[in-house]
Amino acid sequence: MKRIVAFGASSSSKSINKLLATYAAQQINNSEITILDLNNFQMPIYSEDYEIINGIPEEAHNFKKIIKLSDGIIISLLNIMEHILQPSRIYLIGYQELKKTYGTISLCC
Repeated sequence: MKRIVAFGASSSSKSINKLLATYAAQQINNSEITILDLNNFQMPIYSEDYEIINGIPEEAHNFKKIIKLSDGIIISLLNIMEHILQPSRIYLIGYQELKKTYGTISLCC
């Protein structure tokens, strides 16, 4: 059974992105689905200075552990160009880390 992690890259309690990610994950047969709520991973906006002083936040390590244990990831993102200050922008930084860890990552719209 494949382990699928899905989340909407939004902090809104009424997130359409979370609904879409959840729906997409439910379409995968023979899978164990974990739906993440980004509100459970409270972290500061990334800052090199903060990281030097405080290290990487524990919640970032927790998030990475969950992702690493999965066989697949579904992320529903909003349009960054219109909402540049949204939390999804912060999580896009993590895309580079995912690519380094897992190699090729397929993105679809």
